[in-house]
Amino acid sequence: MHNGRVFCLLHEHYRILSFSTGILDLEKTHADSDEKTTLLWSHYADSFQGVCLVFDSTQFENGLKPGGFRVDYSPVRTGLPPSFYDVYLNLTADIAEFGGVRFKGDAESGLLLMEHNREEKIHEQLVKFLTQKSPAWEYEQEARMIYELKVIQASSSYTQPRFACERCRKAKKTPEQCKNATSRDAIRLPAEAIRAVIFGTDTSKADVAEILALLDTPDYSHVGIYWSSLHSDRYVLQYNRDDRKGDERYSLFIQEYRAKQVAEAKSHIRFTKAGTQYITAKKAVNYLKKPQAGQ
Repeated sequence: MHNGRVFCLLHEHYRILSFSTGILDLEKTHADSDEKTTLLWSHYADSFQGVCLVFDSTQFENGLKPGGFRVDYSPVRTGLPPSFYDVYLNLTADIAEFGGVRFKGDAESGLLLMEHNREEKIHEQLVKFLTQKSPAWEYEQEARMIYELKVIQASSSYTQPRFACERCRKAKKTPEQCKNATSRDAIRLPAEAIRAVIFGTDTSKADVAEILALLDTPDYSHVGIYWSSLHSDRYVLQYNRDDRKGDERYSLFIQEYRAKQVAEAKSHIRFTKAGTQYITAKKAVNYLKKPQAGQ
């Protein structure tokens, strides 16, 4: 019951935007990933099929603290102080008045605090609560931007994208046409906030082509583009900057080449009068073989 109330308080007052740090030094044209951060591609990028966006935190609203809060990965799980939950202590706390100013006893410190001091202390406790995580996730090197919901909702940086439910999406209905539409509280990330795009080792050619088309506009001319590959003898990734030479990006070529290799390995090949066709598929997906004549 108490934890439910705390969750309700957090949801009423705060929103979090999480980032991982230390993935790539953008000053380098190529680099190897850290063995631990390689896990991020599995957990957050659809098993290496997604992309990584690199942001400049000085180019968008950061919330309570510039650059955000570094996550604490201490092994001991700490929560809010007992007095936060103790209704009796709050009801029976000492109350005093000096010079027309009202003070109330704080159960943790034993001090008499003014109301705004009490609110500040509770705020600090909640922020600390929001910046803790199991040491099992330490490899993420996470930084969290924490926003006070009412403050950010009144800001020009706030946006609320809406989404149709799965059934309506399949029917190609818009969120406005959906009776069960959902929404997210979000922060506007301007084009200048994006520093680089890193393609995963298994990003599909179609996704790469679509993203490159979006980046091939004046607004994104400053964005660095990297393609990644598996290291030949270590369990890490190699990031390589795609410095454009000519009309076609090397990123598109390398993803097309990989798709062809995977199709050959899976026997996803069709021989037609028009020539040999390589049929691409996502990870763990295999095409059913057509039955031979007489079967």
